[in-house]
Amino acid sequence: MFTASYRTQISFVFLVIPLLFTSGRAHALQTCTLLLTTEGRDFSFVSEMALEPAERERGLMGRKTLSPHHAMFFDLGEMAHVSMWMKDTLIPLDMVFFGEDGRLLYLSNDTTPLSLSLITPPVAVRYILEVNAGEGQSFSLDTHLNQLTLSNCLSSLARAPK
Repeated sequence: MFTASYRTQISFVFLVIPLLFTSGRAHALQTCTLLLTTEGRDFSFVSEMALEPAERERGLMGRKTLSPHHAMFFDLGEMAHVSMWMKDTLIPLDMVFFGEDGRLLYLSNDTTPLSLSLITPPVAVRYILEVNAGEGQSFSLDTHLNQLTLSNCLSSLARAPK
């Protein structure tokens, strides 16, 4: 029979040890290469796919770095009004918001790390791409030539829970 102290220790092991593996990135996220074409120039990003609800909620929180031309990609599953923030996000980002057709709809450049201020596009969006601050400056909202190509990622998106 366990004494109270043994029960406490065993409870600690069963409750805390799983947290150590789930609070960080316990498993690697699926990746794909997204292509953004703007004014005849192509930009590719190796993108981690936030497919599970917990992955979408966590995003890039806690990351100290993001390699150049790497990104976090979110698929909302449908057009929706959304607000983002930088809570627990340690690196400045450019947030790029796209419609269902892959057209760039809104861009928030150089977001402030750790800020609780909401970043809210004025229109409904389907996809969000988070890249290092400065990498989104080449994208222009003034042209209809911005296009996000998802063909490399469609099999991952088809398996994503909504």
